[in-house]
Amino acid sequence: APFYVATNLTKMEPSFFTPSADGYADWCMSWIGQEAVCTPYWTHSIRWFAVRLLPDVLLEWLALRHFLLKRQKGIMYEHSKHL
Repeated sequence: APFYVATNLTKMEPSFFTPSADGYADWCMSWIGQEAVCTPYWTHSIRWFAVRLLPDVLLEWLALRHFLLKRQKGIMYEHSKHL
């Protein structure tokens, strides 16, 4: 269950909670065959532990809010390119 990874597509910079694509791939390779669902990058494991403590309804609300805000930022960015 990955979180964010810094790639050209995401336009994110590597940080404590956002590994580089190469770093994440290295961690993933070491986890192959260990579990059906895994969070191979160690900071993602910390976040996954915290997320699992939240009630489902709160988690779903937070996820919806997060992605709606990201969508709105993307729409505004695309609109500003056409001005």
